[in-house]
Formats: sequence, structure tokens, C-alpha cells
Amino acid sequence: MRNEQRHEQLISLKKEIDSKLQDLSFQARKDLILWLSKSKEFKKLKIKDNQLIYLDRACNIWIKEKKTLTSFGVWEDFFSGITLLDELEEKYTAVKFAALRFETEMPTEYYLDGIHRCMKRGISGIAIFEILKRETLYKEKNSVDLSRLLKEAGYNIQALTLLQEAAKEFNESQEIRLELADCWLSEERLEEAYACLKEVKSPSDEIRLLIKALEEGLGYEELQ
Repeated sequence: MRNEQRHEQLISLKKEIDSKLQDLSFQARKDLILWLSKSKEFKKLKIKDNQLIYLDRACNIWIKEKKTLTSFGVWEDFFSGITLLDELEEKYTAVKFAALRFETEMPTEYYLDGIHRCMKRGISGIAIFEILKRETLYKEKNSVDLSRLLKEAGYNIQALTLLQEAAKEFNESQEIRLELADCWLSEERLEEAYACLKEVKSPSDEIRLLIKALEEGLGYEELQ
């Protein structure tokens, strides 16, 4: 395919996607994702264009968000308010640059500034982790550091959902499980916190005492 022909196809495809993005309804987003999954043209052209790459990633983020966030009473998703590919690219890169701040030594207020900017746009912990996973080098460390600052800034649900995804990706990380357990405890979800702590392979004496206290609180000791 000649470059001119590919360029024309790309422009045409982007115009069609922008048209479909105008409808903000759940069903329209679902239909768009289904259409993209079947489009041979999209599969062929997305590797050549950043906006289409970001769109493909946003679709995967949206699917994960819809499976998880409603149980926390969160209805916003990565596509919320997005009506153009330009807007989606800007949103994605905003999260990307906020995550990349954690790759360098900066004062805490610079990290927090990036976090607050993301939170104002309704970015979920799932979206943060998925972008962090693709765009940063120290993925596990950044997941922990970012989640801690999210919690300190009062964004516990975002920290929790970020850590849920991180725990799937880094299933041997005890630090991530401890951070996730702390988030569950903050939400007074004792069973979930207990399940996290029981998966810690080498718990400290303090963690053993917490596990025992949770067993008593949940009535598990009476069943043993």
C-alpha cells in the first residue's frame, strides 16, 4: 500500500471514529468497541498512529472499568466526556506524564500535582495502572508509590482499584498485597483485607496479630 493511500485511509477512519465518539451513551461506547474489534482496517492502521494506539488501549481500559467500578458506585470511565480522538490522546498523555513523574526524583508536591490533575478528570485507578504498566519502567515500584500517595490524598478507591490490577500483574509482590489489604481495611471490607493478608507468604509478627484480630472479628476462629 502506498503511503498516500494509507494516509487517506487513516484520515477517513479517524473521521468515522470521531463521528461515533459523538454519542456518549454506554451502548454507543460498547458498539464502538465491538466495531473496532471487527474492523480489519483499524487493526491494520492502528500500529501506524498514536491516536489509534491510545484508542485501542482505552477500549481495553473501558472493559476492565465496567467490570469493576460500578461495584464501588463509580460510573465515570476513561471515555467519559470524550467526543474526539484529539481529546482521548490528550487525556491518555496527561495520565502518562503524571505516571512518568514517578520515574524521577521530585518533591512530593510534584507527584501530588499530577495525581490531582488526573483525579479532576475522573481517571480511575484501573486506567492509571494500565497506562503506568505500558509507559513506565519501574512498574511495580511505581504502582506502590502511586497508590500510597493516592491514599494519602484521600483517593482510596482509586488506590484500591490500581492495586487490584497490580496484584494480578505482580502476583508474587507481598508489598502490593499489604497495600491492598490496607485499602480494604480503610473501606471497612474486612473479609477482603483478610484474604489479602492470608496470601502474604512471610508475614511479620504485626501482620500475624492483625490476621488473628480479623479472624476473631469475622468469627473465623469459632469455625476452626
